[in-house]
Amino acid sequence: MIISEENSKLSFCIDPKNHDELTNCLKSTYKIKNGYEIYNCTECNINYNLTYNKYTDTYFCRPMNEINQCSVLFCETCNNNNIFICEKCLSNYELIGLTGYCVKKTKEIPFIIWKDIYRLDMNGEKIINNKYFYGPSLIMRGISSSQINTRHAFLIYLTFQIKNIPHGKRNYKNACNL
Repeated sequence: MIISEENSKLSFCIDPKNHDELTNCLKSTYKIKNGYEIYNCTECNINYNLTYNKYTDTYFCRPMNEINQCSVLFCETCNNNNIFICEKCLSNYELIGLTGYCVKKTKEIPFIIWKDIYRLDMNGEKIINNKYFYGPSLIMRGISSSQINTRHAFLIYLTFQIKNIPHGKRNYKNACNL
């Protein structure tokens, strides 16, 4: 594959197998921005269309039969009933079952040490993939040294304990059903 470096306008060849962003690209541009290497496809293989990723401000190649149907980035096969949920991601991307998004595979499972929890709302509303979720809502702040991809999802279990039950309402038999 031919790569053109944007600043110096030099062209060189690389093996696209070593770069996930270049899957199915014929030609691409290369630049370093904020310390990160950024590849932009400019021409795709047959049966692939050039697709813009508004979150990373880059172009990649998506299969032609999926271009107008699926709205999930880096998705190879979209859910038949919901265009916001992916069934199968492109190579080197993995499906996050909780959200239906595709994120780049990592060698190690990322982790976060949670430091702060605030803005607890017991009757919150959140929209994910055009589905409404109702229940407790909070914001968590954490510290990590892991390389966590954007749009990555974590499954977090919250346990609540009832501390004050009004006098006369103590029914230990039904306490688990609260």
